[in-house]
Amino acid sequence: MGGTERSWTDKVLLALCLIGVLAPLCFRHVLTLDGPLHVQHAAMLGHRPFGEAPGGHGVHVALSNVWPRATDLVALPLLKMFGPAAAERGLVVSSALLLFLACRAWMRVTGGSPYLLALMPSFCFGQLLVLGFFGFLWGVAFVLLAWARWNKWRHTGGTFPMMLLLWCALAAWSHRSALLLLPLMVATQEGILFIRSRHFWKGALLLLVGAITAVGALVAVVRSVPLEPVRTRDPWRDLWQLRPLLLMDEVAERQLLLAYGAFLLCAIALAVHARWRSAWNTSDVLLPLAAVLLIGSLAVRTPMADLLYLADRAQWLALLLLALWFAVNVPRSRIALALAAFALIVHAGRMLLLERRMAPYAEYHHDLMRAVQQLPERGVVAVAHRGNDWILHNAGAQVSAVYNGMLLDKRGGLWYARGTPEAERLREVIGGRMCEGYWLRHMERDPEERFVDAVLVIGPVEAVGDSCATTYRPVLDKAMRTSFANGNVSIYQWR
Repeated sequence: MGGTERSWTDKVLLALCLIGVLAPLCFRHVLTLDGPLHVQHAAMLGHRPFGEAPGGHGVHVALSNVWPRATDLVALPLLKMFGPAAAERGLVVSSALLLFLACRAWMRVTGGSPYLLALMPSFCFGQLLVLGFFGFLWGVAFVLLAWARWNKWRHTGGTFPMMLLLWCALAAWSHRSALLLLPLMVATQEGILFIRSRHFWKGALLLLVGAITAVGALVAVVRSVPLEPVRTRDPWRDLWQLRPLLLMDEVAERQLLLAYGAFLLCAIALAVHARWRSAWNTSDVLLPLAAVLLIGSLAVRTPMADLLYLADRAQWLALLLLALWFAVNVPRSRIALALAAFALIVHAGRMLLLERRMAPYAEYHHDLMRAVQQLPERGVVAVAHRGNDWILHNAGAQVSAVYNGMLLDKRGGLWYARGTPEAERLREVIGGRMCEGYWLRHMERDPEERFVDAVLVIGPVEAVGDSCATTYRPVLDKAMRTSFANGNVSIYQWR
């Protein structure tokens, strides 16, 4: 290809990749598992400068426990201007965009072909994004940017780059795992470089630092004990089925994931063929790092590891590093261009499926927002749930983000401040047993201690209630009345 044609092709591919990354901006609705919790946190942070804690009857949100997060930089302004749905959409798009730009920056530093940059949008959208692990995704993106800046400084020299310190600070602010990932990556790379340049002991020392970093993190996970039930999965099966790339519908996406598996096999063949007789380059450090992450995801099987989604995070990051290695080492050719087009087509199919899967939740969100307007002004509201749709697990946080009262929700609920007689008495009455229903029966018998104004039941009316909804039901039927109801929300207040 000529220089002009090559430049034109690169620009078109970059534009198509950006369109793929920004696709959620055109979705009818965007919803993730933990996204509402991020928006709720931003909402509480917005109250803190003014000292106006949501709540009532002497029971208020403990704003002293709310500290700024990196994701608040996006969530808070969007929440104030456009509402919680826009804030969550902004978090999804910013996470995917940051990851894509970080991967592109790393490829530019290592001199990779731009063709397989088309592979990156699909790795920016996966299980972790749908789970709403935005802090972790931001942390990985800033780690890659810091690592890219480190490599650029190593090759060009000059004064120490301040941007490197900025990326490191943002990575550490975004997620605590970044403090482990960056030393692991840099120590592994520099250790291998020292060993190859015959400075064996320096290289061995740096590799030891990387090993201690990884082992220390694993020991902390192994020795910790989870305080809540965890799901159990088979990491071997997840890896074989490319579950880290799964979005929301395992059955509908199966063919697309199979297509991605075939694509990755072709990319492996092209990359290995291109590198077979070539000298070692900087990108080769991605392979041992990916191997360490994969081994860790398969070997560390503890309840705490499952609670923290350790296997999911490690496998996704390992696949991302492998994809970067493919993208850097597959040479510019017509076959690579065809693979890039194939990757973009598959990604477009995944985005269409994701949009169709998320769109029905728009009505659910609108029902929640209408219910907020019917809640008692600056009141205290208990929350129960109906149904078992996993992505709606934190639906109460969507209400809490825009309600000026206090929500008592077992799922991701906020801490309320201590110090007032009402708060201390409420803590004593509930006694850490939110879903046992004793406290609600106590308030039924003693109107003087009705610190809770209403009960909000979230979920389709025909669905089965959770443990809270089940234990609350006798009191709801006997002593409370339905003050508002629609297809997805019911509000009960005292008669």
